[in-house]
Amino acid sequence: SSGINAEYGGYNDEIIDVKPAFEGHLALATNSEQIRIVNTDTLATSVLSGHTATVLAIDTNTEHGLLASSSKDNSVMLWKHEGDSYAHVVTCTGHTAAVSGVAWSHLKDNMFVVSVSSDLTLKLWQPAKANVDKLERTKCVYTIKAHDKDINCVAVSPNDKFIISGSLDKTAKVWSAGKGNLLGVLRGHKRGIWSARFSPSTSVS
Repeated sequence: SSGINAEYGGYNDEIIDVKPAFEGHLALATNSEQIRIVNTDTLATSVLSGHTATVLAIDTNTEHGLLASSSKDNSVMLWKHEGDSYAHVVTCTGHTAAVSGVAWSHLKDNMFVVSVSSDLTLKLWQPAKANVDKLERTKCVYTIKAHDKDINCVAVSPNDKFIISGSLDKTAKVWSAGKGNLLGVLRGHKRGIWSARFSPSTSVS
C-alpha cells in the first residue's frame, strides 16, 4: 500500500523544488540562494553556494551525476557530482530576468539543458560536442521568444526530441528540441500554467 515513507523537517521557509540526486540523496531548493543536498538516511546536509539570489528551480541528470539550478539572479548554474555533494562547473548567463525553470535532457549521447525566464524567453544550452566531459564549455545554442507573459516551467521529453513550456499567458507550448521550432500551442486554461511534464511511459515521436 502507498503511504509516507519518510518526512524531513527543520526548514524555516518554503521548499520550492526537490529532485532526486545521486544514490541516497535529495537536492532541495529552499527559498534561498543556496541548494541543499540531503542524505536520506542520516539527514546530513551539504550546501551548494554560488547563486546571489533565490534559487527558483533545480533539475538533476542522475545518469551523468549532474545538477542544474536557476535563480532570481538571472543565471543558470551547472554542477557535477563530487564526493557527497556537487561541485560548480559553469555559470550560464544571458537571461535578463529571473530564470524560473530548468530541465536536463535524458539520453546518454545528447547532452543539453533548457531554461525559461520571466524575460519571456526559452534558451537551450549545450556543452561542446554535447559531451559531459566538456561541461565547462557550455554555450547557448538558441534563444526563443516563447510566451507573452512570464514562463513558469519547462520539461524535456524522454526521447529528447521535444520541449514543453508553461506560462502565465495561460498556454503551454511544445517545441522541437533540435531547432526550437514551435510545434503546437495548448490552450484552454483560465489561469497561468505552473507545471507541465511529459509522460515517462508514453512514446512521443
